[in-house]
Amino acid sequence: RDRFRANPWGYAVATPLTAAFVGWFTNWVGVQMLFYPLQWRGVPSPFPFLRRRPCSALGDLPPFGPLLGWQGIVPAKAPRMARDLVEVTTDLVSVPGTLQNLDPAKVA
Repeated sequence: RDRFRANPWGYAVATPLTAAFVGWFTNWVGVQMLFYPLQWRGVPSPFPFLRRRPCSALGDLPPFGPLLGWQGIVPAKAPRMARDLVEVTTDLVSVPGTLQNLDPAKVA
């Protein structure tokens, strides 16, 4: 209590600066975990039944391995995200209609 009374401005400045740094750092770590690493990195399992398979039936992989490891969430789920994007795009856009609207002279 005595330290605060002796220098209240020090605490008034240090507290928001510390909170801002902690907030920035946790956001930075979160973004890094979303996108990096592109390939799974970690300790592979010595047991074949626990090894991480390259792709499941849904084309969806967990970002973490069976033991200790990590892959970015976006790269880990890239096959599923690509499949879903193609499905949504083909539902919204008619391919034959788009091809009819193209002018061959401008495309060539």
